[in-house]
Amino acid sequence: MGNIVEQWYGMVAENKPLETNNILVWPSQRTPWMQGDVQSKMQTVTVNTKDSSGKPIEAKAVTDVSHEATWLANDSSWTTAPDVQRGEIVEIIRFADKNQYFWRERGDGIVRRRLETKRMMVSGSRDAGLPSPETHYMLEVSGHTGAINISTPMVNGETTTYLLTLNGKGGMASLSDGLGNEVLIDSKNKTCRMRNESQSTFELNDQDILMSCLGDAGIVAAGQFLVKANSLTFDIATSILMKAGETIELNAGESATVNAPDIYLNGLIHLNGPIVQDSSTSGDFTARMKGPVVVEQDVTAGGISLISHRHGGVQTGSGQTNIPIR
Repeated sequence: MGNIVEQWYGMVAENKPLETNNILVWPSQRTPWMQGDVQSKMQTVTVNTKDSSGKPIEAKAVTDVSHEATWLANDSSWTTAPDVQRGEIVEIIRFADKNQYFWRERGDGIVRRRLETKRMMVSGSRDAGLPSPETHYMLEVSGHTGAINISTPMVNGETTTYLLTLNGKGGMASLSDGLGNEVLIDSKNKTCRMRNESQSTFELNDQDILMSCLGDAGIVAAGQFLVKANSLTFDIATSILMKAGETIELNAGESATVNAPDIYLNGLIHLNGPIVQDSSTSGDFTARMKGPVVVEQDVTAGGISLISHRHGGVQTGSGQTNIPIR
């Protein structure tokens, strides 16, 4: 750009639109005698008079006291202009080789700001070019959307891209990368979630906790590991293996049930209570043992005591007794 040929202060005629860096400005320092509200749109001025013969004539003229100006950044890393408001004073500049006006803020307008969006983009590429999320590190703070976004590119040897979003208006915060790893806080739905590229997930959803993975899951504790709940369900596709260096103890307030076509108990079995076969069950429940069987006390079969039963029809010689007497 050439030398500055015009430099003055003007008043912003209307709030800067979010999608542009241009504004309409009224040259208040150059035309201090103008009165009335600042106008940001063209006006039609009508003049009624008479000609030399006395015939009425009407003349109209379209005027606009506002100039369009393009933002002139003090730091080229900022890609969005300040969201100046109507009535704010800004500096207006025109260069000798440019047939257009440029503007920049004076630094004293923050008390007038109501909604702002600012974006800074820092190049991460060795090559020059227009700012882009693919080549630049970006920071965006927006009062319009109620969010802060920070993103990184993958242009100069970075492992992956990252995106950090703090969305106060949406009630959500997230950190994710370009590989599919994600950490999410959803304040509206009371949810916190961690998920990696392989879809392994740990989620706190209101009063529920969910863990899922396609591979192995392990919990290691140097001290006690305690699980306390109203009920506990294991749904295992193949097998469950429990190991203890010393003892395993299972306690139930009412009953314990084990269902399987075959149940194997390996080791010395201690039974500290009676064994009962329910009469409501059906099928073949014949007990088969290889023995020997050692019983310290009496055995009763069909109501007949093994120790104290008697026989009738006792005879000498080769005769046989009757069956035991009940």
